[in-house]
Amino acid sequence: MEELDEELLYEELMYEMANVRRDRRNDFMLMAINPDSNRVGDPYFKVYNADSWRKATKVARLAFFEPKLIIHKSEGVQPWKTLTKRDIEDIEDFLDSPARGDIKATVWDVLKYRWNDEYGFYMRSFADYIRGEYNEEYEDDPSYVPSYLDPPDYRKLAR
Repeated sequence: MEELDEELLYEELMYEMANVRRDRRNDFMLMAINPDSNRVGDPYFKVYNADSWRKATKVARLAFFEPKLIIHKSEGVQPWKTLTKRDIEDIEDFLDSPARGDIKATVWDVLKYRWNDEYGFYMRSFADYIRGEYNEEYEDDPSYVPSYLDPPDYRKLAR
C-alpha cells in the first residue's frame, strides 16, 4: 500500500478544510473534513450537495460513530436537515467507492484517516493507519476514529 498523495485527495487549504472526494459525474457531492481542534463532540465529516462548497446550497455533517446528523452554524451554507432515501443511497455508494490511485481503500477509509490527521493525531502514513497501528495508542480519545470502524447505518436518517 502506498502513501496518500495529492492524486488521492483533493486538498484545499481553507478554513482547515481537506476535501476528500468529489463526485463530478453529476455535480452532486463533495465530502470534506475540517475539524475545529477546539470542538468538543462527535467526530464527523461533511457532505455538500454539489461538487464544490462554493456551489453548494446545503451541507450535512454526519457522525462517524452513529447514524446522526450534527447541526450547527454553517459557513454560509444551509444545514442539510432532511436526507431522503435517495440522498442516503448516494452517500453510502460514495462512501463505499474506491479511493483514487492504486491503494486498496474506500472513500470511507480516507475520510477516517483525514479526520484523524486534520484533528492532529500523529500518524506516519495512511498505510500504517489502515493496518491499525494507531488504534491502541489513541483508543481512549473519543475524537479518534479507528481504522476498523465500519460506516453506521445512515439509512436510519432517511425521511
